[in-house]
Amino acid sequence: MTTHTPTNPSAVTEAPPAPTRGRPRDPERMRKVIATASAQFGTLGYAGTSIDAISKLCGVSKVTIYKYFPSKKKLFEAYVTSRIDSLFEHDAMHGHDPYTPDAVLRQIAQKLIELQHDEIAVGTYRSLISMANSPDPELRELCGIFYELGPTRVVNTVAAYLAEAHAVRSLQIEDAYGAADEFLALFHNFQFIKILLGLDHSSMAENQAMIARNVDIFMQRYQVR
Repeated sequence: MTTHTPTNPSAVTEAPPAPTRGRPRDPERMRKVIATASAQFGTLGYAGTSIDAISKLCGVSKVTIYKYFPSKKKLFEAYVTSRIDSLFEHDAMHGHDPYTPDAVLRQIAQKLIELQHDEIAVGTYRSLISMANSPDPELRELCGIFYELGPTRVVNTVAAYLAEAHAVRSLQIEDAYGAADEFLALFHNFQFIKILLGLDHSSMAENQAMIARNVDIFMQRYQVR
């Protein structure tokens, strides 16, 4: 059954004021805006979220928000990027030791499990699924934006690490991107479907057992022989 998200015209077509010059961006204020937007997008969806509400909740004026983010779409992009950065620590991935893939893959898996159990992230994912067949082209476009800024960044980052591991011969991987996709897919299982449907959350012990099992499967597949 296809679910359509009702479009809130005032939320989707909200027009920003004309940009003006002013003081440099305040990082702390930006973080406050993004944190508030994260909660709104995750619980109300894109169409149900408004800059007015975000402004009132975080105590930052609409004029200031629009100086930082020219449109609600740009704020959504910043929200997705911040979630991936905080949960997967992309910049730190480049410092992970390519000689210890077992340990690094366990760390990546742990971050992925945290993402799957994060209520705001899961709420956003559910909302995007419902938007995929929306009659509103702006809502459908957001699915592509999310895909590029979220899943694509994650698989590319994991692939970059696997390529480094292959270069130092700690793993034997000819197709790093394909291998990264395989590894991440190990965690998109029935347990994840239950989380999306709001049916169940696995225990910490179950999560750790799944991480160990999936990393072992991957290591056996790509170990150097």
